[in-house]
Amino acid sequence: LYHALKRSGIITFKDDPKLEAGEEIAPDLFKAIQQSWCSVIVFSESYASSGWCLDELSEIVKQKNDKGYKVFPVFYDVDPSDLRKQKGKVEEAFAEHKKRYDEDKLQRWRNALTQVANIKGWHLNHRLRWWTPFSP
Repeated sequence: LYHALKRSGIITFKDDPKLEAGEEIAPDLFKAIQQSWCSVIVFSESYASSGWCLDELSEIVKQKNDKGYKVFPVFYDVDPSDLRKQKGKVEEAFAEHKKRYDEDKLQRWRNALTQVANIKGWHLNHRLRWWTPFSP
């Protein structure tokens, strides 16, 4: 997806694989979010276990609410209702996050997940090699 968007002339950002656990997300990434007009967010089963992803998501939702920023969710092998209701792997991830982060941050993340999971997006399943538009 990243390479296809880039080939189409769309400036894209993705997580840095060299970012170590506990490191802060680069200010450049937050600046890029703030200067963009949209985001394509690919939710996977492990998405909620990443504090970096959830921080980015919170900023994206802030821009959406404050400036009308467009958000296009892709649900890759994950049920949007699990994100909305924070159950399954999402619930497990938040149990781990509770050990490390304060309640205000956890609530921002929960709200952001719920809000984006309610947006019409695409549901992808790599095992069956199909995708369908998804309505919450």
